Amino acid sequence: MELIIGTESTWSLRVLLCAKIAGISCTEIVIDLEKLNHHDLIRKYSESGLVPVLRDAELVINDSLAIMEYLNEISHCLLLPRTKAERAVARSICAELHSGFHLLRSTCPFTFDKVQLHADLSSKLEAEINRIESIFNRANLPFMYDDVCAVDAFLSVMAFRLAQYGIYLSGRAGEYQSSLLSWSIFRSEMSKMRAWSGL
Repeated sequence: MELIIGTESTWSLRVLLCAKIAGISCTEIVIDLEKLNHHDLIRKYSESGLVPVLRDAELVINDSLAIMEYLNEISHCLLLPRTKAERAVARSICAELHSGFHLLRSTCPFTFDKVQLHADLSSKLEAEINRIESIFNRANLPFMYDDVCAVDAFLSVMAFRLAQYGIYLSGRAGEYQSSLLSWSIFRSEMSKMRAWSGL
């Protein structure tokens, strides 16, 4: 099984974390997204020209949500919570993160550097941060549910993004953010990602 990922690609990182949680071994093929021809390099593995991509024999799966669901199926459902209601909410959280928070992403792009965020945040940006805080507040601690799952993989990258811009959540949300940032699997994969970027 091959996992095609990109340097400083947050969606690649989320899929890597999911594979580690599920205990699935993949050959990691890293594409330097700074190269002008990186889309052509990716198309050697997938017609989408985008990362991440999972190849399992002749099967090609694009998009982090779809890859997560496939990894969940082949790992006997290790990536989603135990109950039907929790699984529904977990999928909802992952999907919202996947398609939302556009202003936060543009204002606070992923970076390994610490950045001083302007003190006067727009009301729309504050609304997105407040929404994230409300999601983090749901955590059972130290993870979102009783066992670590895909939600933690997806949200850990957001926890890191916020921290790089000096945004630390309060209360239970802050405890969850701190827990994700100190999570051993997350720290290990982040170290690999830094190495790919030559940092």
